This record gives sequence, C-alpha cells and structure tokens, in this order.
Amino acid sequence: MDVHYVRVWPLLEELHDVPMRDLTLSRMQAVFDRCDRAQGTQKYMKMLLGRLFDYAVKHEMIRPEKAAIVSYITEKKEKKRE
Repeated sequence: MDVHYVRVWPLLEELHDVPMRDLTLSRMQAVFDRCDRAQGTQKYMKMLLGRLFDYAVKHEMIRPEKAAIVSYITEKKEKKRE
C-alpha cells in the first residue's frame, strides 16, 4: 500500500466504524470541511476513500452506484500566502 494512504488513514478516523453502506456524501464531506491539511493531503484522502469503495464493490458489499459518491467530495482550497 502507498505510504500516503497509511498517513491519511488516521485523518478519516471518524469514518472508521461506519459501515460502507451507511457512508453518505454529507458525512464524508464534513470530514473534508473540517480538515486543516493541505489540498494534496486531501486528494490522497479522497483517493483512499475511492479505493475502499472500489474494494467494497468488488466484494459485493455495496452496489456500484454507491461508489460514485466519492467523486462528489470537494477538497478545500488552500489559502493564498501573502
């Protein structure tokens, strides 16, 4: 597994105990909205969620349509430095 995924896993802690079928866009987006990490880190968070949803689809834990919600997560823009 990519070392970046290992580093961002703890940032998704509040989602760890939620079954995949119960994860909603609003719940995941709230994690991103509260995240104070760089946009690059948030991209890895989103990619990790995408991989987890892909795994869940392959193993018939969720329907393929459910995995599409990850694409709607938006990362916070970084503030411009002056």
